[in-house]
Amino acid sequence: EVLAAHADQIARPSRQTVAPAIAALAAAGGAEVLAAWQDRRLGRTPDGRFVIVAADTPDTATDALTGAPVTAEWEVLKPNSGVRALIAAALVPAQLSDPDPARRAAALDAIARAPEAAHLAAIRSAAPEPDPALAQRRDRLGRLLTVRFDTQQTARLAAIDSFGRDTGADFQAVLNP
Repeated sequence: EVLAAHADQIARPSRQTVAPAIAALAAAGGAEVLAAWQDRRLGRTPDGRFVIVAADTPDTATDALTGAPVTAEWEVLKPNSGVRALIAAALVPAQLSDPDPARRAAALDAIARAPEAAHLAAIRSAAPEPDPALAQRRDRLGRLLTVRFDTQQTARLAAIDSFGRDTGADFQAVLNP
């Protein structure tokens, strides 16, 4: 139903107008569809059905709603980098807890590229990070998000103090938007 309601925005997305469609898909549990769209593996048949193209065999696809094999022709949708960045940001909460360290790193990259207030809650609620390098990156991003988005002034000030003499460009950007 979400795909049908936002079919035009999904088929011809614009960074300025596609956010509601991405949010609706994320809220409806459409992580698989979002990931396929981000990877340019989401297609559409001439009759308007959405299909997910298999990553390992690009000539095979399944219906995005039913999972049934699709024999009809389809055209792969190719969102631009701005739309893919919005999709990546919507996938962050699920990716922060992914068993694959590369996906967790991709989630951190997405947060750094397009930080949102919702990412602060996602970082805080995610399971502890077993990889020390990723844990350090996640901690830093969490503090940067706290400075920018936390509603409690004491938390924001404590996060600022935690940077000490750090003069990193990311920290400067948060302090001077």
